[in-house]
Amino acid sequence: MNSLLIRPAESDNRSSQKPASVAMETVTLDAFAQEFHLRPNAIKIDVEGAELWVLQGAKGLCERVRPVLMVAVHPPWLPDGQTPEDVFALLRTYSYRIVDSHSLFYDGADFGDYLCVPE
Repeated sequence: MNSLLIRPAESDNRSSQKPASVAMETVTLDAFAQEFHLRPNAIKIDVEGAELWVLQGAKGLCERVRPVLMVAVHPPWLPDGQTPEDVFALLRTYSYRIVDSHSLFYDGADFGDYLCVPE
């Protein structure tokens, strides 16, 4: 349950706190895989609300290498304007389908893990 974002259930208790931010250098999965000549068979994505951005940065891997994906989706931590459906729609554009899922309701929020395979 690590995140720099305050979950809705916590907002009443932390009304005076603002979400923290940490500046850091990032790299897309596509660029990382290309730099190190990687062709992963499977990728686990558990990024506390940044799932859509990570998948956008893995477009080449998803379209050419076609690894199995395990994607954890945390709706309370998605950025404003993003929904789990946005993540699933992007996966469909890469021709992936969800073959298994597990959801957990914890502290007033749903958390889901989705096993996605290429068509």
